[in-house]
Amino acid sequence: MRDSRTQPMSAALLMDELSLFCQTAAPDDAVMATVMFGWDSNLEMDDMWQDMLVPVRELASFVRAAEVAGTVSVGKSDIIVSVGKANMTLCHESDLHIEGPDEVTGPIVQRWQEQAYSPYLVLSSSSQRAAGSRGG
Repeated sequence: MRDSRTQPMSAALLMDELSLFCQTAAPDDAVMATVMFGWDSNLEMDDMWQDMLVPVRELASFVRAAEVAGTVSVGKSDIIVSVGKANMTLCHESDLHIEGPDEVTGPIVQRWQEQAYSPYLVLSSSSQRAAGSRGG
């Protein structure tokens, strides 16, 4: 599993990347995505991090509607999306996080490099433990 992140970017770029994520990460047979709103969304704590099933094709529209309604603010609220085997977070710190198998996340991170989004790999605690046990 790869966990990569970008440097902060504009809300417009975050939404563009969300749309591209849905196109590239979703398996051909994926119809639904799971969405959660987290930190800094305009929800009660008990209403955050609740799975919402949204058609993949309508995901960008769903997020925009939530922003218009005042539920979230892209780049200032956590918006977590799961499609197929991958997860993308539009973070409240205006960056993107992507997690999933290399075959899904690799092309996305490569694109981020080409777009100069300065992606970087985040080591999970299990990866750090494994590296430590090898003396690295």
